[in-house]
Amino acid sequence: PFRPNTGRTGPSLPHRRRTLGCGAWRGDGGGPGWMDPVRIDKETFQRRLQKLRTVWTWPLDAIVIVTGKSADDAKEFKSSAMHWWLLGIEFPESVIGLLKSGKMVFFSSAKKVEHLRPLEGPEVVLMPRVAGTDEAQLRAFADALRGGREKATVGTLLKEKHTGPVADAVVQALPSLPGLHIVECKEELATLLANKEDVELELSRKSAVCAQLTLQTLLKKLEDIIDRDLRQSNKEVCDELEQELDREDVMNMWEEKHGIDRGEVEPVYVSLQSGNSFEIKPAIAPTEDQVPMHGTYLLSTGTKYSEYSACIARTLFVDPTPIQKAAYGVLLEVHELVVSSLRPNAVFRDVYLAARAKVQEKQPSLVDKFVKSVGFVTGLEFRDSLLIITEKCERKVMPGMVLCVSVGFAENAAPKWATWLADTVIVPLADGPCEVLTKSCTSKVDDVMYELDDGGGQPEPAAPPPPPAAPREPSKAASSRAPKPQEEKKPATKARPKGKAAATPERRAPEKASKRASASRAEEPRRSRHEEKPAPVNRGNIVERRTRGRNEQTKQDMSELARLEVQQLELRQRKLQELAERFSGGRSSRGGGDRSTGAKKLHECQAYASPADIPSVRQNRLELDAEAEALLVPIRGAVVPFHLSTIKNMARSTMDKTELLRVNFFTPGQGKGAEEFPQVGGRRLYLKELSFRSQAKDNLDAIIRGFKEVQKRARQREVEGEVKRSSTTQDQVLQLRKPCPTLRDLNMRPTFGNNARKTVGNLEAHGNGFRFSMGNGSAKVEIFYSQIQHVIYEPCESGSLIVLIHLHLKEAIMVGKRKTQDVQFYTEVAALTEDLSLKRAGAAHDPDEIMEEQREREMKERLNKIFLDFSKQVEGISTFPHSIDMPFKSLSFSGVPFKQVVTLSPCKSALVALQEWPPFCMSLSDVDIVVFERAIMTLREFDIVFVKKDYDQLPIRITTIPQTNLDRIKAWLGDIQAVWYACSMNMQWQMVMKEICKDTKGFVENGGWDQWFGGADDESESNEEGGEDDESDYKGSDASDDDDDDFAGDDGESDFSAEPDEDSSEADDDDEEGMSWDELEREAERSDRKREVEKRDGGGGRSQPPRKSQKR
Repeated sequence: PFRPNTGRTGPSLPHRRRTLGCGAWRGDGGGPGWMDPVRIDKETFQRRLQKLRTVWTWPLDAIVIVTGKSADDAKEFKSSAMHWWLLGIEFPESVIGLLKSGKMVFFSSAKKVEHLRPLEGPEVVLMPRVAGTDEAQLRAFADALRGGREKATVGTLLKEKHTGPVADAVVQALPSLPGLHIVECKEELATLLANKEDVELELSRKSAVCAQLTLQTLLKKLEDIIDRDLRQSNKEVCDELEQELDREDVMNMWEEKHGIDRGEVEPVYVSLQSGNSFEIKPAIAPTEDQVPMHGTYLLSTGTKYSEYSACIARTLFVDPTPIQKAAYGVLLEVHELVVSSLRPNAVFRDVYLAARAKVQEKQPSLVDKFVKSVGFVTGLEFRDSLLIITEKCERKVMPGMVLCVSVGFAENAAPKWATWLADTVIVPLADGPCEVLTKSCTSKVDDVMYELDDGGGQPEPAAPPPPPAAPREPSKAASSRAPKPQEEKKPATKARPKGKAAATPERRAPEKASKRASASRAEEPRRSRHEEKPAPVNRGNIVERRTRGRNEQTKQDMSELARLEVQQLELRQRKLQELAERFSGGRSSRGGGDRSTGAKKLHECQAYASPADIPSVRQNRLELDAEAEALLVPIRGAVVPFHLSTIKNMARSTMDKTELLRVNFFTPGQGKGAEEFPQVGGRRLYLKELSFRSQAKDNLDAIIRGFKEVQKRARQREVEGEVKRSSTTQDQVLQLRKPCPTLRDLNMRPTFGNNARKTVGNLEAHGNGFRFSMGNGSAKVEIFYSQIQHVIYEPCESGSLIVLIHLHLKEAIMVGKRKTQDVQFYTEVAALTEDLSLKRAGAAHDPDEIMEEQREREMKERLNKIFLDFSKQVEGISTFPHSIDMPFKSLSFSGVPFKQVVTLSPCKSALVALQEWPPFCMSLSDVDIVVFERAIMTLREFDIVFVKKDYDQLPIRITTIPQTNLDRIKAWLGDIQAVWYACSMNMQWQMVMKEICKDTKGFVENGGWDQWFGGADDESESNEEGGEDDESDYKGSDASDDDDDDFAGDDGESDFSAEPDEDSSEADDDDEEGMSWDELEREAERSDRKREVEKRDGGGGRSQPPRKSQKR
């Protein structure tokens, strides 16, 4: 029954409960209590019913409040607000009758009436609705409203439109009921809800805290976008913020630091306006326009806490114009005037006129840009449409009112800009100033204005402030009397903040920005002679480019990056020594040696021991001997067998009513090596293809089906043989004497059968291994501790639906008929898929759905505890040799290791993504180096390649990682002492590893991985300066490494090539001009360190990878 909000609805927060201040609650005040029956706080209900009786001075005998079905829209109703105020919860499809005598009549379904049984008494009459008797019951309801009188004036909300059988019946029947005169009563209810109690005011303060925290987060996001010159739209920024507010850690921080109950918080809207579209009012949906790098930015947020609303709005300026600075100075004074004017009994109209008069006094040119309203009353309704501070509103300010004071200016002519300042305030119950609830978010000039366009260290001449009267041309005599020393001092005072920003070493303006700044300074004197100057502006209030706190943070980030760079130099030297020791004995990978799988060569395949064993077949007919795995072919009257291992595939086609069967064999270079074929007379013998014709297709189809079946069995047999040869088998699992740790009713991945949807059973931990057995005992899987490499427990948190224990094995095992190296045991907290055709139509705030979400939350907590206890019990087994790992969610990042985007989380010994199947689990001990590909700031995403210590294996690539995670991943790699490099393009790693494996000794002598990536930046600079003949040694490719053909050539060409782009130099120049000051600073420091390393090494005598001599 939760009422929808005004404007853009934020993320769903299902963990809700009712508190005493709201009049009703479920349970004992904790989140799980939401599953308990609805209870109404009788004391609060009687107190507010008594207040209604006290303030009832209206010419009404009764008030009728009708609610319909819950609607999933953004419209607010006073009828819903009255339910929350009186009962603490909204009852849909109900009718409440309030009498002047203090009596209440409640008409609804029998189930809803039962919730109000504790309130039943002389003052509360409950009327359960009986289907089919609405007319008779409504007459009885009308009799109760008249209270023994012949006629009664009944107020109701005539303009509200509700849906549902109860609402339709009441709305239609109410005017025709005998003795009732129906009138509008929205003004009376607005007055009742405007004056708030102490408990309601405290909830408004909590709501204001949430609004401030939301705005501060939005401000940090905006500053980061401007600082890093990111391309994001206003809507994308707001969507990211809404997702962040739904995170568990954010709500935990709010709860710990500010005492916020996460179950009571509900975002109403988040709005960011920038560019050329501004509208000064709450709940404006953000546009798809890109966030510009300078101008004005309107930030506004609204929240609810226990259904009580608060909002806040601020304006951020980047390189503001003089008129914008003057407008904001006036705006601060007007805002202060409005807040001080909100005293009890003050008329809304007078407050607005005083604000506009202030604008007329300070800056007449801004009057037509001033807003038409300077605030509104807020509370259970986000914005009361009857209580708005405008020029025409004659209502008075009441003690205990909560208002949103909102003032601003908007320029609709080009160039468009706007300034907006909004705060939530409380009118005091006694004499005194208003309490500004959102004052923690500063609105001072020094904190909202940023000067990014430095003057190159040269101060601008300060224009003299104009007189209060209309500006006019000064006389020559007056100008001659002006003291010259004053003119010399003015530039010095203005240069103070800009000079400091220009001297800051961490900000260096790019060339394009400098040109723009120079042009701006050159045009300033001309503009000053012709433009009309605005009101005087206090130049001392203009802030530097960044506040002191942000400068300190930037310095810390820069020092951290410098520390990582220095650490990498040491780690790379150690890695080179490690490579020299590893390859000192010649060609050997980590495991070195024989990597043969035991598969037979083609010339070793034998179908029959002798010609006598070949069965006889009918003349001119193909036969398939499945037992001998041979195709029997009649050739010139003889039967010639071909082992099926030599056949690549078969295909049937039809031509001129004749069926054709084509049998393709393996040939050298097409899936098989030349050494696998028999050799006679110094030559390799092989057959390429055979073709057969037939009038009927039945036998040919049977041959193809039989071939595929035999091929499938042979492949399965080969896989099982590999698993048996590689695995170290033990007799059986040693059962523990005492009750062993057990998890019941688990699902296992992979499943036993090919078509099985789920494999459900119990997991037991014994003396030397795990045993998973299905409930009926039909199948079981035993995994010994000696076979396990990693054991990972991942709890179910926000964004996931399963809790799991994952086993990553050293060697693959067979589960059913599948070969797998990962086995996972999990339990679903909620269904992973949902059939939308079976979903019941209803509102998003339906109580059944909210209870379901609460049950899901409780289930998560309970299952997490069960799996955690099981993990602790397993670690307590004396013979268990491992430590159970857990992912670090704070270091998680998104990427694509296979075909879909997953969330990857580092553990102590592995990098994993376990929620999706197939899982990703990479042991960090197997990683030799890490390479960041496409790691340039102009791109929004980059790739990571993990090169394994076994160089015979292809590196692992994870693609499409957001650029915002780069620094965090580097810091994590530094913590685990991993060596990383960066390059600006994708490498063809299959060719790279083959080139290295050809000559590992030369690879080490030439500097190891430094010869490939150590001078990548210098290489890119030389390529830009060189012509078309100087080509890069690297080839960028988006294709998979698996599709790369073997590189070879007799002409001695290199295996890495890239066609030069004629416009590459210009494109690089554009990218360089577009870099921010932080990026330029990092680039300069990186170049300085490289020069120092080259000088220390004696001029850079390392050999570089071979270049190709000509284009292919």
